[in-house]
Amino acid sequence: MRIPIYIRAVGLLAGLTASGFAGVAPYHVAPAAPEVALGAAPQPKISQALREGEDLRFAIKWGALTGGYSSLKVQNMETIEGRPTYHVVAEARSAGLVDTFYHVRDRNEAWVEPETPSTLRYARQIHEGKYRVEEQVTLDQTTHHFHQHSYRIDKQRYEDKEGQIPSNVLDVLGGLYYVRRAQRRHRLPADGESEEAPDH
Repeated sequence: MRIPIYIRAVGLLAGLTASGFAGVAPYHVAPAAPEVALGAAPQPKISQALREGEDLRFAIKWGALTGGYSSLKVQNMETIEGRPTYHVVAEARSAGLVDTFYHVRDRNEAWVEPETPSTLRYARQIHEGKYRVEEQVTLDQTTHHFHQHSYRIDKQRYEDKEGQIPSNVLDVLGGLYYVRRAQRRHRLPADGESEEAPDH
């Protein structure tokens, strides 16, 4: 399913460049055992917020000037360490006059296991002006350990980091869908859409 969405924003970098997506260090979003108040309606699962094939596209504009484009896509289902995950891809690129002065080509990827929910892998390829980096992060949700390997292309420098993580860690992309599941019941209908229409 492809859903084009065009938005106006004040500033390309404040919009959807990878710097906005670049949650290098994983952070704790989902509690290991969430408590539900007696009589409260159950929260939708994160799998209800992730739809395979959903493709959201954005344009960043100042008046008639287009500064860049971005997309957020649930590309497909993949198996990571024997566990089914949603492969989420976010891309951003500058365009037109902005591209002449500040070249942006960013790609961020996350593999989100929906049942826990938690992120099992995160990767990014960032090209913003002279700054260029490639990075892969593996999150072992069983041993609560992460390993991050990065390469600064512009400086020809490798770096490795590792450490402990709490239970059910999500990267920033997985976090977006985690928040989205809570918004499903309170969403505003899109233009031309009835209030009863399902979420897309």
